[in-house]
Amino acid sequence: MKKLVITFSIVIGLLLVSITAAFFLAGQTGSGSAAENEDSGIDEVIDRSWDTEELTTNLAGDHYVRASFRIQADSNDTREELEKRDFQIQNAIIYRLAEMDADELGSSDGLQTLEAGLQEDINDLLDTGEVENVYTTSRIIR
Repeated sequence: MKKLVITFSIVIGLLLVSITAAFFLAGQTGSGSAAENEDSGIDEVIDRSWDTEELTTNLAGDHYVRASFRIQADSNDTREELEKRDFQIQNAIIYRLAEMDADELGSSDGLQTLEAGLQEDINDLLDTGEVENVYTTSRIIR
């Protein structure tokens, strides 16, 4: 009888440990599949993003560029402020592009420099929140 009680206690203990581990692991992975989590992540990025109008402006030298950008904010409130400041953002873009020549803007390093500079310039304009990323969505250099 004593062996049966000990065996039963061990089985119950292992069962409790297994159930606890299962709940812990379920909490770590979250609900839903990884694909669902990624989809909701990109949906959130899209909701917090704002697209500039396509603009055409001169570059340093004899070239010009036609470009547009998607600006990702940290919140919906920040996105709304970006929309209100569209003319200031376009002005910042024009100033940045005026400092670049066609070869610089045509390179991936130059494009990264432009996006990082625009992120900094736009963040300086904002009262609250911040820009998380600036993406170039179109670019034609002539």
